[in-house]
Amino acid sequence: MDKKIILVVAALAALAVGVTLMEKKGSHVKSELTGKKVLASEDFQKIDNIVLKRGEEKLTLKNNDGNWIMIEQESFPADASKIVKLLEDTANITYLRLVSNAKTKWADLEVEGKNSLRLTGKG
Repeated sequence: MDKKIILVVAALAALAVGVTLMEKKGSHVKSELTGKKVLASEDFQKIDNIVLKRGEEKLTLKNNDGNWIMIEQESFPADASKIVKLLEDTANITYLRLVSNAKTKWADLEVEGKNSLRLTGKG
């Protein structure tokens, strides 16, 4: 019976050490980006072309002298106030934590593929 208790305590201690090491390793990366904005506010104000893409579907929004249009919809006008809100909200996105910055991991993390939505801005 004593051997089982010793083994359980040893296993719990090893687990605690492993978790502590993982947190310390992740905290170095986390501390560099946590709370920082993904996009600088001055950058979003220069954007005049937005592409939303999911799988094969694509929507391009273009700023034409303050009037936003949807390119794939025969240059149909888009609601400029909603696009400005989209850009403002995007400019306020902050990093929670860095999981990976390697494109080779995107499929594993399910941030690419048919269910992903990609937003690209150019300006």
